[in-house]
Formats: sequence, structure tokens, C-alpha cells
Amino acid sequence: IVRLRSAFETESLLVLELELMSGVDLFDRLSSGGVLSDAEAAGLVRNVLRAASFCARLGMAHRDIKLSNLIYPRRRGGGGSGGGGGACADPRCVRLGDFGMVGLHDKAGLLHGRCGTPGYVAPEILHAGVNAGYAGNVDAFSIGVVAYTVLCGYEPFYGVNERLLIAANKAGRYEFHMPEWEGVPDDAKDLVAALLERDPAKRLTPEAALSHPWLLRHAPYNDAADAGAGDGAAAVGQQGCVVA
Repeated sequence: IVRLRSAFETESLLVLELELMSGVDLFDRLSSGGVLSDAEAAGLVRNVLRAASFCARLGMAHRDIKLSNLIYPRRRGGGGSGGGGGACADPRCVRLGDFGMVGLHDKAGLLHGRCGTPGYVAPEILHAGVNAGYAGNVDAFSIGVVAYTVLCGYEPFYGVNERLLIAANKAGRYEFHMPEWEGVPDDAKDLVAALLERDPAKRLTPEAALSHPWLLRHAPYNDAADAGAGDGAAAVGQQGCVVA
């Protein structure tokens, strides 16, 4: 998660000092570098699941997890703040940002309010009535969309306009098209399917998904990166930038 370093008030502003980011998000990374390798995708998905699991333990849901809200920190010593300059080189080291659509679980564990980005929204949000509550495990579905996209290069739901995109997203039907999915391991597809489960009662939670065989198979590789073998660790601890 993008780190909040400090906060203070002036006479007219509440000022947040945030971890300094590079200006590069996951959409930019995929656009310039193509799909991720199996190990890279597993590491990235694991990190996003960890962020969502942390939110869930605090009784909240992000509700807008998507490529453009997964942001890369600035590498220590990197130059520039945009166009890829100074971005963490490891595709796994994303931070989850933009908490503007966060929802808090009520006493029954439900969320309220229809929001999110078409193509990434859990179907139960789109099916909910205006003031109706819905199950709180919505971030897992959005992470499933992210996982699908980083493995094949395109999103699972498509429409020529927003109305048709929302309809496809609401139906929650998708396919593993060939040849893009031909080389993707079965255990990776299995986790994608478990996260994109239309029934929220059957969908894996982020915490449960962290124990999936696909992620465990790559755990030694990704644990090494977390411990400092990759650029991700070098990006930790950057000084912040002030956002008023």
C-alpha cells in the first residue's frame, strides 16, 4: 500500500505526506513491456492480495483495484518522476493506491454503495439495489481481473461501449482464449477462476488465496525479492512528497 508518512494541518488545508512514487502504474508497465512471466505474475498477484487482505482485516474494502491504481515506487537514486524514469524495475513491487472508493463493512459484514471501474467490479455490486448491502469480498474479484490481464495482456470482459462492458462485467462470464493462454500453467488459471467466481460465497478471499498452490510454487523466488534481492526492496523507505 502507498505509505502515508505524516499528516498535518494548516489554516486551510489538511496535508498528507505520501511515499514518493514514480508516476508509472501497472497499465504503463504492461503497455511498454508486455505480459509478465509466470513467476513475476505470481509475485505481483501475491503482493496485491496481501494489500487487500490487510484492508479486509481492518474491516474495509478498496473497491477500485485496477491496473492504474497499482503504482510503482520510485527507485532510490532514480531520475525523473514520470515516463518510466526512476521506476522500480521489478514488476512485482507495486503499491496499491487511490482509496477514494473505500467502503467499511457494516456489523453484518456487508458493504453499501455502488461504485468501482467497469470491467473490474465484482458482479454483486452491479446487481445490488441502490441502498442494498452486498457481501464484502469484492476486492478478490478485481484482483482476479488484474491477474487475468497480466497473464494474457487483455482484460476478461469486453464491450464496444460502457453499457455493453458493464453488461459483460455483470454477467461475469469469460474465457481463456487461445493462443494467449496456451502457455499459462493450469494452477495459474485455477487461481484466476477462483478469484473471478461470480458467487461471492464461493469466491476465495484474499487471505485464502495467499495459500493457493500457484503462489506457493513461486514463494521462494518471491520471498527472496521481498528480502532485498530485487529492486522492490531498494524502493522501500523513499522520502515522501506532499499532497495538499
